[in-house]
Amino acid sequence: MARARHGGDAAHRADDGDEHRACIREQHRAADDEGSYRVSGCWSFAAGRRAWENGVEIRHSRLAHAQLQDDGFPVIAPANPLRGTLADSAYLASVLDTLSGPLILVGASEGGIVISNTPAMTQNAQNVQALVFVAAFIPDVGERGQDLTPLPGSLIGPTLHVRPCPVASCPAGAELYVDPAHFRDVMASDLSPDKTNVLAVAQRGVSLNVATEASEFAAWHTVPSFAIVSTEDNAIGAANELVMAQRAHAQTVEVRASHFVMISQSRAVVKLIESAAAQR
Repeated sequence: MARARHGGDAAHRADDGDEHRACIREQHRAADDEGSYRVSGCWSFAAGRRAWENGVEIRHSRLAHAQLQDDGFPVIAPANPLRGTLADSAYLASVLDTLSGPLILVGASEGGIVISNTPAMTQNAQNVQALVFVAAFIPDVGERGQDLTPLPGSLIGPTLHVRPCPVASCPAGAELYVDPAHFRDVMASDLSPDKTNVLAVAQRGVSLNVATEASEFAAWHTVPSFAIVSTEDNAIGAANELVMAQRAHAQTVEVRASHFVMISQSRAVVKLIESAAAQR
């Protein structure tokens, strides 16, 4: 959850003692002003703020949520469980239930499915002021993740590996991973091979339910929406992202970036989130 500035201007950098403190709030604490709540998408990395592999540092601390903090927005960025459309959405709703004040929900990749469903599940639905989709799926009611890439541009299908997992912690009994040999081409072609090698080995498994469970809600019908379309996205495909964004009547920005636009062009992501905050 990141707190936004009052009024129509972009967020400002917080000074010491300012109520818009640039800090990460603990998940159990409630926010008392506007905010931006970032939800990770599929195939996010599992490491902490920094990861090292063969001497290569991946600076997670300079991702969008850190830049929002620098601009005066408190941010909370919990990991998406990636267990299924409804389970992930219910999890996020349970966290939103602990927060107060206006919120902006931001979802990347499968996170777009989550933020489409969550506002109807949380007790604080009235606090959700905007949705920001970052190279993300934007489903309508009844649609599944696997239904959302009918147009050319998605190259991810043949690169997926299926691995069995315990049903107790993995409802579908199997998870999907992107083949590390193809990870950079599909997910992050605008990042260096060294960085994408780190991200590939740190990727988290995605339950098959994420692709096969239908959305029960589509908050973009009633909540103002914003979208970044990554024109070099080989995971979802730019054409698919654009069609979904247009259908949602989202204020849309096209960025020349891969699926991992939140890393390669994080300032563009921050700019759109701050625009959403300014227009509430």
